[in-house]
Amino acid sequence: MKPLSFSLSPRATGFRVAVPLLMLGVGVGGAGLVTALTPPTYQAQASVLVTGTATRTAPSRVDQAMLQSATQSLMPTVVRLAKSNTVALATAAEAGLPADLVTDSIDADAQPNVQIITLTAKAGTPKRASAIANALARTLETQLTRRPLSGETLLRVKGRQLDRAAPPRQPVQPQPLLNAAVGGLLGLISGFGLVSFRENRDDRLYSPGEMESELGTLTLAVVPRLSSRLKRRGARMVYDHADFRAATRTAIGALAAVSPPTRCKRVLITSVRDDDGKTMVATLLALGLAEQHEQVTLVEGQLHSPTLARHFPEVREHTLQDMLGRDSAPVHHPLITHPRLCVIPAQTTNPQNSAALLRSQNFTRFLDDVADRNDMVLVNAPPVLGSPDFAALARQCDVVILVARAGHTSGRDAGRVLQLLQRIDTPIAGLIVTDTPEDRRRDRRPPTPLPEPPDSSGDRLPPARTPQNLGRARAAHQAFTPTAADHSRRMNTTAMKGKKS
Repeated sequence: MKPLSFSLSPRATGFRVAVPLLMLGVGVGGAGLVTALTPPTYQAQASVLVTGTATRTAPSRVDQAMLQSATQSLMPTVVRLAKSNTVALATAAEAGLPADLVTDSIDADAQPNVQIITLTAKAGTPKRASAIANALARTLETQLTRRPLSGETLLRVKGRQLDRAAPPRQPVQPQPLLNAAVGGLLGLISGFGLVSFRENRDDRLYSPGEMESELGTLTLAVVPRLSSRLKRRGARMVYDHADFRAATRTAIGALAAVSPPTRCKRVLITSVRDDDGKTMVATLLALGLAEQHEQVTLVEGQLHSPTLARHFPEVREHTLQDMLGRDSAPVHHPLITHPRLCVIPAQTTNPQNSAALLRSQNFTRFLDDVADRNDMVLVNAPPVLGSPDFAALARQCDVVILVARAGHTSGRDAGRVLQLLQRIDTPIAGLIVTDTPEDRRRDRRPPTPLPEPPDSSGDRLPPARTPQNLGRARAAHQAFTPTAADHSRRMNTTAMKGKKS
């Protein structure tokens, strides 16, 4: 069972507050409806004083205390007599009402050591309730007179009506306040139960720490939540935003730390699902690398649904299919706003043709030529669980950057992605988490340790890591983590090289 995650984000907090409040309203409304549909019941009470007198045949030594004690011992018998069916039928005849209205609506009670019997009658109207209670008192007087309870030779019991029943002003049922309180309480309990059930059944990953644990990889950067208005303005406007620019630079610095540039020329950017913000991350990384004076080419690899042209409409004419159809080397068209960035979009291709195109020798030669001409090649690949073209692209790239969306990517999907990446032996450079709320950017979980630096004699990074090898101490890798001064020195050196060239 997944533990409850008490997030303070507006979306999560709103759900946890809105559902109980909604169920509270439903409970109170349901109680009000039940109260309105329930017929009122009125209750009237009368009292009868029971006394005992000694008969002429009783012994002369019987005093008043003995008579009182004997009368009190007979009170349970008098109460049973008042509840009997015989008294109920006689009461109905006395009140002039049908027997079925009286039989189940009368009651009697007496306190210990008290010679007063309280008679209760319930009815649908105040007058009827008081009439039944008074008729019951008169009937009990008559029955006590006619039925000596202790024999005629010792004690004679008599009854006398002490209080007459008056018509009640308020019904005893229903009780609106009590019904509303009970309905509201049941609604709150149901609301919290629904929240708990949803949290326990929800296997979505909400924080970078949860995603690192499920995927067994390092989080390169955490991208803030992107509003719909800013998303419609395109990647270049998003990159001008300070938060997204900082997240992009963090991802680039972490990528340089975990993988040397000589092993990270071809970077495949993919996601778990299609709506995880993969294309936006690819364009932001391309803009960030170009800003650092890196020669970068961004290639569209999602042929069944290309999206790069939406962010760079000026390059729509120079598509990937056109370049693959030429016999000569492909001509690169850098952006006017970013001279060191080339974007190669693609035309929409059906899945059968796209798989054959990406597995062709022409595409392999094209990718080799692009890698030779650039410092880094970024490939906007289809999602791992959304297209079989990912495997063809992954085998031609050096590393993979996986994009996952906070609160959207499920643990089940993350497990499937990890299995697929391990099966095709694809190295993962790291994870970029998108759509992360403010309270989730600072995770309380310990960070995933940086991977060991790759062996210089090898050609590729180690394959995708599993959660079993995440227990190594982070201190052993501090020597490979660049400091802020190192990063600034590297930026200045790269800028000087750009000016000389």
